[in-house]
Amino acid sequence: MATVWCSNSIAHENKTKIGKKPTYPKGQRRMSYDLATFLTSYSALSFTENDYLCTPCYQRTIKKYNGMYAFDSSLSSMETDEPRPTRAAATMALSNISSLNSPHMCESDNDESLESSDEEITNMESNFNREKALELLNNFFSMCGLSSVRDIRNQNILRQKVNHGIRLIREATQLLCPNNYEEEEENTRLNKTKEIAIDDNNELISNFQLLVNVSDYSEQIRLMTLSPKAWGRVKISNFFGCSDHQARYGVHLRDTKQVLSYPIDSRGNLPFDPIIEQTVFDFFHSDEVSKASPNKRDILQNNKNPKPIRFMLMTLRESYQKFIQENPTMSVGKSTFCSVKPKWIKTTTPHDNCACQYHENPQLILNVLNRLFNTRLTLSFLVQMTVCQNPTIDCFSRECSACDTEVPSNTFLQQLKNSGKDGEEDVTWVLWEKNDKRVELQRHTTSLNAVIEKFDSLWEKFLKHHFVTVEQREYIKQIKAKSSEHSVAVIQLDFAENFNLFSQSAVQSSYYSHQQVTIFTVHIKMGAGHRNLAIISDYMKHTTEFVYYAQILIINFIRKWYPNVKQLNYLSDGAAAHFKNAKNMLNLTYHERDFGLPASWTFSSTSHGKGPVDGIGAAVKSTATRHLLKSTPEQSFLSAEEFFKFTQQVNDHQVIKGDLEPNRPIEVFFINASDVDSVFKRTLEKRWSRLTKTHWIDGIQSKHQFDPLDIGKIKCRRTSTDGYSKTFQLF
Repeated sequence: MATVWCSNSIAHENKTKIGKKPTYPKGQRRMSYDLATFLTSYSALSFTENDYLCTPCYQRTIKKYNGMYAFDSSLSSMETDEPRPTRAAATMALSNISSLNSPHMCESDNDESLESSDEEITNMESNFNREKALELLNNFFSMCGLSSVRDIRNQNILRQKVNHGIRLIREATQLLCPNNYEEEEENTRLNKTKEIAIDDNNELISNFQLLVNVSDYSEQIRLMTLSPKAWGRVKISNFFGCSDHQARYGVHLRDTKQVLSYPIDSRGNLPFDPIIEQTVFDFFHSDEVSKASPNKRDILQNNKNPKPIRFMLMTLRESYQKFIQENPTMSVGKSTFCSVKPKWIKTTTPHDNCACQYHENPQLILNVLNRLFNTRLTLSFLVQMTVCQNPTIDCFSRECSACDTEVPSNTFLQQLKNSGKDGEEDVTWVLWEKNDKRVELQRHTTSLNAVIEKFDSLWEKFLKHHFVTVEQREYIKQIKAKSSEHSVAVIQLDFAENFNLFSQSAVQSSYYSHQQVTIFTVHIKMGAGHRNLAIISDYMKHTTEFVYYAQILIINFIRKWYPNVKQLNYLSDGAAAHFKNAKNMLNLTYHERDFGLPASWTFSSTSHGKGPVDGIGAAVKSTATRHLLKSTPEQSFLSAEEFFKFTQQVNDHQVIKGDLEPNRPIEVFFINASDVDSVFKRTLEKRWSRLTKTHWIDGIQSKHQFDPLDIGKIKCRRTSTDGYSKTFQLF
């Protein structure tokens, strides 16, 4: 069979038809009569209806053809290489509308209206075109068996007639060119869309294209399954502006009856995103999800690097749900989420102590009531029930007029009524209470009504404490995120439990005379980086004097290795003996003068001051304990200085290369008791002598944010984000 070559030889002058591999393209698309006439008109060659073009030449010719006749309604856009059948009446109607833009018509109008103004010419042309369009439309209506339109002011009737005529054309086309649609489904679809105008259809199509463009990769493939069954890959790709792969996949899903199905990724097991993995890793280490154990036994050796064990504060399911809520854009399954959890973060909690009394007492009573009424209420649910929908600090302090009467007993009394139980029935319950200056667990047996009343009496303090806890936790999270080596450093401080300098093979009489060592732990947070400090001392009093001397060491360390830090934000619990007292706040007002850096102090809520510092103390004591248990009495620590030298030596063996200096897991410092006494006599004694009880901060334990304004002048707030503040003059 003879080879059919492309007829447009001018476009392929440098190509050959001979040889084993001819470069001249073959003719693949047959030209229609109109296209051949058009191509002959601007080309030096002569083309006929039966000539063939290669695909690139054909597409270029079609593009030129459609571009030249885009505004000529007498010619339809060329989409196929077969001439379309026409009828005499339709041809005559199309020729009428084409005459509106013909050159002869324009010349005639211009010759007859040379003396008219441009506005009159425009009006005459507009009226003439409207009359010709109305005549063409009435001819179309008469062909469809519809009545003519004489008054075009009623646009609704005109649209109804046009839509009806288009439906007749569609039905006739369906009879001549039946497709795979079911006749019953097609009739139903036509009935639903018979009142939709053409403009509305076009708007729907444009909006659908916009929806596809703004969707993600998988959603685009899913939406392409809604394309007509007659559309192929090329048409879908051109219409939606998508890739060929997306169009091919959409056609596959559509043809296999999987309309609106999501594509399946068949690439097998993909590597986990390292960014998501690091985010999950950091999430498990946040203080909201887990807490570091201060117990020296709770240490896990990870490649000879002691890691403090952290215990989760919630189940894995709850932590996964919390992670998804905080990071909705990250895609991670539950099994992968759990596999990223480090091995030093434990889900099983050992003997739990140091719990919050404000939270624990209501929870103890709530457990009893849930057991009696067979319910599963939580403290969080009761909080939502007793405050406004958008609560403020007034709601939690019981100063809001809209919710100050809402108490948990309203819920429990309704359950008591529904259950049919007797309110005078005896119930046994326990509570943490102070007994002879000691807080102990007390057992009570009272009526059910008395238990509910006791719960209400605890609720007001619990609400305030709950609000402060949430506010301070979120604020601390924010300042840690905003910290950096060039702006603010967040410094968390705490005293670890004193360490006993015991030894192996100790005599019996030495059991009650162990020498102890003070361990002051510091965690400095600066953006993504952090440093851990442990200050060891033979000064056995946990006082503000020791805290002030520790601040001197901390500031010197920051100045040496992080000179670009411009401000400090101290963070600690509310221990009144050494942190939250008037003496320490007076030192805070002198901070910029003493150390050259401004500072503020943020306190966590009562019994919620756990943090990385607890793990630092546990790591130091655990390493020393293991050394003493496997050593002889000659290798025991006989003084705080020996304990300091051992701890420093252990951390020197675990040096990690840092940006500025060798980065040890824990930087260790030592303070002599005589140095603390010397600083007190030289600086603090005279400074604190100016304090009087009349100038102390009123209600200091209820304040959680302290910002110095000047020497001896400080601004205090109930929470760090509270808009109301109170200023105190300390002398």
